[in-house]
Amino acid sequence: MSEFHIFIHNGSYVTISGDYNCAPDIVANLGETWEDYLEGKYILLNEEQESYVNEHPESTPREAFFMQEDTEASVSDKSNLIERINTYDSSEEVNTFYVNGIPVWFSKDTRTSLNNSISIEKEFGKETTVLWVNNIPYTMSVDDAKQMLVDIELYAIACYNNTQNNIAEVNGLTLKADVKAFDITKGYPEKLNFNL
Repeated sequence: MSEFHIFIHNGSYVTISGDYNCAPDIVANLGETWEDYLEGKYILLNEEQESYVNEHPESTPREAFFMQEDTEASVSDKSNLIERINTYDSSEEVNTFYVNGIPVWFSKDTRTSLNNSISIEKEFGKETTVLWVNNIPYTMSVDDAKQMLVDIELYAIACYNNTQNNIAEVNGLTLKADVKAFDITKGYPEKLNFNL
């Protein structure tokens, strides 16, 4: 049965099976202290530290070395949470409105294009327009169509501002527990529902 050695190095774990003396890079750069680790050396975890890693597989090298969970939020903790916020912001959970109960979304380019087209129709005296939603034509007044687009744009702006506020709040967090508890869904406006 092979003996495994776990090292921490440059923010990750390195597992070596058998005699680590056969790994010249590790042997040449072996350290013992946390300061050695910060200087880029390999640190061999002792049995207690290995047990901590086995019991806490999500632990960072720092947590493994000191065998306790960091209370301070790391840059990585916050950047992972911000990535989740951005993913949520671009999902259907945010980018949806309803037309007669059917979920729809118009991208920024689509909204701009529709607004330009309807503005041209209004300028040339048209009173009605056809708005295509999920391949279904809806005939409506030009003014109602413009108001609908304004409402959608205001919704999109409110969502964007909420996402940026959430990101700013995360950047200001200092405790790991607060990062873990942060609700990425909070603060978004209620989805619009149009009956055409």
